[in-house]
Amino acid sequence: MPYNPILRLACGAILAALSVVSTGAHAQVYKCTVGGRAVFSDQPCAPDAKPINVRPATGASSASASASESDPRQINMSNNPQAVLSRLERERRVRETEHELRDIRDRIVNEQAEMDRELAALRLQKTRANNNLAGATWEKSISEEMSAVVARYDLRIRALQDDVRRLEGELSEMRR
Repeated sequence: MPYNPILRLACGAILAALSVVSTGAHAQVYKCTVGGRAVFSDQPCAPDAKPINVRPATGASSASASASESDPRQINMSNNPQAVLSRLERERRVRETEHELRDIRDRIVNEQAEMDRELAALRLQKTRANNNLAGATWEKSISEEMSAVVARYDLRIRALQDDVRRLEGELSEMRR
């Protein structure tokens, strides 16, 4: 791989940032009383010096931390990775379901348009029927064919509408 000074600089910056973050958080701090005042030091400053447990600030008090764990919008990687993963998975399922709903609604529109085209073609044929017994018989068969077309598309469209209702219910459950 050829030498890339920008990549090397970026890697160096990342390593430096990580070393700064990981150091300094484990220093021991002592609390002493000197002249009636509390004094804090990294070394015992008096015989009564007591080590205290100092942790880096997390950015949230315990009350707000517990509130953020219960609110999925407030969860971040640092406090609950499993909850983040669950939330992201739920959001992915919501997006997929919304996409599937759009596809099914488009299919309904397409089915209705196709039915209208077939019916228009049959209506056009009906106008060509002669005004005699043969024409009346042919017109009746075209009417029956139109009824069959409507029934066939109605069945398809109702099935798609049932899918829409089912997916809308699932989507409503996922958003709770």
